[in-house]
Amino acid sequence: MKKGFTLIELLVVVLIIGILSAVALPQYQVAVMKTRLLSQTPLLKAIKESQERYYLENGEYSFKLANLDIGIPGECEIVSKEENSCFCNAAWRIDNHSQQEAALGYLSATYCPTSDGTYNNCLQKAKLKITFYYRYSSYPDKIECHPLTAYDSSGIAAKVCKSMRGMF
Repeated sequence: MKKGFTLIELLVVVLIIGILSAVALPQYQVAVMKTRLLSQTPLLKAIKESQERYYLENGEYSFKLANLDIGIPGECEIVSKEENSCFCNAAWRIDNHSQQEAALGYLSATYCPTSDGTYNNCLQKAKLKITFYYRYSSYPDKIECHPLTAYDSSGIAAKVCKSMRGMF
């Protein structure tokens, strides 16, 4: 009698592995994007708190990141001539917005993992946007997560936003 596996047994094992990976891969992708979002949260909160201090001193929010009393980390590069946006970790565009929008009181971060760091390229490849509203805005201290579904056909960003409720 020969020892070994039959072709049917091997096909069953391959089928089981395929089914398990098909179930696990989307959850893994959600976990990875969620981790990347959480890695930027401390910087966003620091900018928000610095904006609150700036507001208490000057009566308005600053649209320039350089006016704030925090240092932008080394992995973040200022990318706009108005000095109101930076690009971090080759995937996150953090927008302090224009002077008019800063008066509205919010800060946003757009996740665009395959962009080259330019504004238009980031918008074309964006998957997720998170918005922090300042204390003296029309939505005080609100945090919103927006999946940009036009660029995320798999729905991973929507799952990330759904799973992030209550975590900020």
